[in-house]
Amino acid sequence: METVKERIEAYLYAKRITKADFCRTIDVSKAYVATLVRSISPEKLKKIADCYPDLDIAWLMTGEGSMLKPVEPQESNTYVVRDASLDYNSAQGVPFFDTEAASCGQLAGFGTALEANNPSDIIIVPGMRAQEGDFFIRTRGRSMIDTLHPEHSIPEGALVLVRQWHADYIQWGEIYCVATPEGYAIKRLMPSPDPEKVTLQSADQMLYPPYEIEKTTILALGRVIAVLTYHDI
Repeated sequence: METVKERIEAYLYAKRITKADFCRTIDVSKAYVATLVRSISPEKLKKIADCYPDLDIAWLMTGEGSMLKPVEPQESNTYVVRDASLDYNSAQGVPFFDTEAASCGQLAGFGTALEANNPSDIIIVPGMRAQEGDFFIRTRGRSMIDTLHPEHSIPEGALVLVRQWHADYIQWGEIYCVATPEGYAIKRLMPSPDPEKVTLQSADQMLYPPYEIEKTTILALGRVIAVLTYHDI
């Protein structure tokens, strides 16, 4: 990848972000990426850095180093799915909550998710350390089924491993478990043109269009780390 344009396209492909979404986020025309020749103006570069904090700007401009910045532990607990009360992790496994399900559809009535503070079971996955995630939850709904890339799907009834998100920023393009007063949803998070909002994006955007929520309504976030599914054979 010798050009800035090629590196932007590589980042968008890796993060599964469309060029249209990228251009909309940084307030440029849809043809911006296609017309890039050599470099990016300082103003647009700052906008990109602000909107996509995981992108290594030095790599973008020079091609040296790694595409993504390393994720470092953060002291802030602005976004936490469960705080000190979720202390079930041990070397034996990860807690599984089945009394309330995570929605893979619209945010809907299960606002008491995890509040009972009683795991239904403990799940042990060979080769996986308990510290890799904080809890499993079962999904419902079909909006995260990716028909173009089935290997990236989160099917209905899957067990999703969630890790508390302690950072005070969001890694755009990643899948999160989002907690709001209306309940929990599993969605890919994307920036919104409105800095006070965030866009929740499904895998199947034809049947489940993206929608926005106010950042102030987000009670907690957790990164989706792994998905366990089973198939009849």
